[in-house]
Amino acid sequence: PQEGRTTLVNGLAKICSSNGERVLVIDADFRQHVGTPETQEQEDTGISGIIRQCGVLGDATPSQALPTDIATSLRQLIMERVKQSPDGYSVLEAGLSHTNPPKILSSPFWSAIMAALRGEFDRILVDSPPMLRFTDAQLLGIHMEAIILLVRSASTHKEHVATARKRMILSRTPAAGVILTQLDMRKHRAELREYGLS
Repeated sequence: PQEGRTTLVNGLAKICSSNGERVLVIDADFRQHVGTPETQEQEDTGISGIIRQCGVLGDATPSQALPTDIATSLRQLIMERVKQSPDGYSVLEAGLSHTNPPKILSSPFWSAIMAALRGEFDRILVDSPPMLRFTDAQLLGIHMEAIILLVRSASTHKEHVATARKRMILSRTPAAGVILTQLDMRKHRAELREYGLS
């Protein structure tokens, strides 16, 4: 918590979109958007709503390639929920969840959803909950091409970073790198000058 994931994801999306890329940010933190069964039926316009609607699109096995007509319906269902941010990139909100978020994240329809999104966007950035606190990032990692690990400067213990790395390995998703957030530049300015980075 408070490591700056959302700020970083939105910043990366803004930079990529300014370079001409079609960028989508997926808010995958279902724990912050809790609703009741009644509000879900009426207001769930996020990705959790897409997953709930997948069951009515057809009887195809989710692990297999979807028939063309169902794939087209899924793409339309998704794009109806994608919103445009003022900074030029697209956003797909989490939606509402009153069930256990891992149930949504372990849906067999994720592969089909990601396939549809990859056909529409050049870059997809996913904002997930903290890796050490929940299994959400591991479940999502299965469908991602790479994971970026955020580490809060002077706050995150080395043991926690090692544990997060082990979980990334378990998800079998390559690490694109580690980003150190909230670094106190005043404290490290003298060290940076030695490398000509002041």
